[in-house]
Amino acid sequence: MDKGILINVVAMINGRIDQLNKDKKAIDANSYSVLSKRLSLERLAGAMSELKLLSNHLQIKIDAYIAAMENNTGE
Repeated sequence: MDKGILINVVAMINGRIDQLNKDKKAIDANSYSVLSKRLSLERLAGAMSELKLLSNHLQIKIDAYIAAMENNTGE
């Protein structure tokens, strides 16, 4: 996969994580029932965790790609 595509995907994932953080703040600020709020926050936490894992995995691939390119060019 192209390095540029991976960088764009990581940026999109991180943007989604930022949006989920805003959603979490909105849920905290609103007066949902305790159960409803807890379930919503648990879903958000799960989604954010999975997105962070994916983002970290892709970032490792990008870093490895860059390191390989630098080794090939002698930098």
